[in-house]
Amino acid sequence: MIRKPWLSAPVTPQHSSLAAASLGSLKTSFSFLVNLTPEDKASCLKVGNVQLGMLDQVKRICNQNPDVMPRYHDIVEPCRDRE
Repeated sequence: MIRKPWLSAPVTPQHSSLAAASLGSLKTSFSFLVNLTPEDKASCLKVGNVQLGMLDQVKRICNQNPDVMPRYHDIVEPCRDRE
């Protein structure tokens, strides 16, 4: 049995130029990410599904007991990154 594609849409030259302009805008806005070296990318924390439960638990504990963390450690930033 031949299965029909789930998504089939024509891409016009206007769509292509709009997508290219949008990508250019993203590259300009997030230039700090585009310019990462391979070593920088390799050193970034990579969180998979296995670690998400642990991170949620750490977040909850840190929010319930803010005095546990050193003052120089920002609790808000990792929480924003998780969302």
